[in-house]
Amino acid sequence: MPLPNALIIGAQKSGSSWLAKNLSQHPDVFMPDSEIHFFNLESNYKKGLPWYQAQFEQAYQEKIVAEKTPNYLWITPHKVKSRFGNHLPAVQKRLHDTLPEAKLIVVLRNPVERAISAVNHYRTRGQISPFTDIDRLLDCQNPGADTFGVFGMGRYYQHLKAYYDCYEQDRILVINFEEEIAAHPEISLRKVCNFLDIDRSYPFENRDKRQNSFDFVRTGTALAHHWLPKQRLIHRTVAKLPAKIIGARVAKRRPSDRILQALYRYYQADNQQLFTLLGRRFESWGKMEIASNRISDSIIPNASMH
Repeated sequence: MPLPNALIIGAQKSGSSWLAKNLSQHPDVFMPDSEIHFFNLESNYKKGLPWYQAQFEQAYQEKIVAEKTPNYLWITPHKVKSRFGNHLPAVQKRLHDTLPEAKLIVVLRNPVERAISAVNHYRTRGQISPFTDIDRLLDCQNPGADTFGVFGMGRYYQHLKAYYDCYEQDRILVINFEEEIAAHPEISLRKVCNFLDIDRSYPFENRDKRQNSFDFVRTGTALAHHWLPKQRLIHRTVAKLPAKIIGARVAKRRPSDRILQALYRYYQADNQQLFTLLGRRFESWGKMEIASNRISDSIIPNASMH
């Protein structure tokens, strides 16, 4: 059975689902439908390499065998709790030890907008109570507020630097979500095809289609997930109840200007280090800071929420 020679490693909430959905159409690419989380989750890594190989047993003769797990980009110094389970430290070292010749694709989104999107996602999925104040969830000055790595995942410099220390730089492709995927999806796909050395003229059908857009679930359904995370039958039952019983939709929330400004300050130094590492700046991130609370996912064309 083959092992991957390409991976989409992140970032979470930055367009990786859109990219994977398109690439999986390409006749030269095999990619499983779901995220595998082998190198980052303790429970999966314990299953061993044969289990990981089995995820690609349906690959035939495709030139590229790939997988997408955005949490591979989240490099932590110690084991931490994620919404999937125990997230292991030094993900990049295990990945490189197993796949030293692989090509890695990274999609980076404004870290402030990424954090806001992540928190809203967790609220609708019940990992966080939908009644929790959004400013409290996004208060980066509160050390206890970094639920599931909401802030840490946006420290792109430290994560990418860890991969650059393992892999040659020409094996890592970094794409900007706002300026490339959202603004020029077709050009972005051709860029990825060039990187993977596959036919760049393939007519992708989903290049203008959103993936994982915000799901307006009902409050009662989100609370059922929050309080009873293992009671699947109850979840399904609650979801089928009339709206007047399970409550209003869990709306997407934006933090206050005070919290937004704190978040931009929080990421400022890391962003500058990232731009130096990459040798280019993402000007749109600064423009979003100026726009502050008036920016929302809805005005970004082709936005992928994961």
